[in-house]
Amino acid sequence: MSGLFAAAHRNGRFETRAATRDPAWVKWTLVGLGVSYFALFLLLPLISVFAEALRKGWEVYFAAIVEPDAIASIKLTLLAAAIAVPFAMKSRASLSPMPCATARIAGATQAHRWSGGRCIPTRRSG
Repeated sequence: MSGLFAAAHRNGRFETRAATRDPAWVKWTLVGLGVSYFALFLLLPLISVFAEALRKGWEVYFAAIVEPDAIASIKLTLLAAAIAVPFAMKSRASLSPMPCATARIAGATQAHRWSGGRCIPTRRSG
């Protein structure tokens, strides 16, 4: 092993970059904040929606789902998703983090490196 990796292996630490050498309490705090955010903004609303929907029992829930208005709203939601997802994927493919002109400038000035794949031409305005 090279000297750097051997020292890291002896110390039980494999982080070779300064950005990953944070103390354990910092890492656990960040993980805790991420899990708390996930629980607060995703799980809690989801649990409250299902708790409210199932408050009167499964029979009432299933009876409400098979009503014509509920079926129509489910169909409308699925239709909107079927239309929006392909458009979102198409627009995401055309949105490059660094368009061609900027990539050429960055390459010419060597201000920063760009490891993007192909360059997607963009429309000029005016």
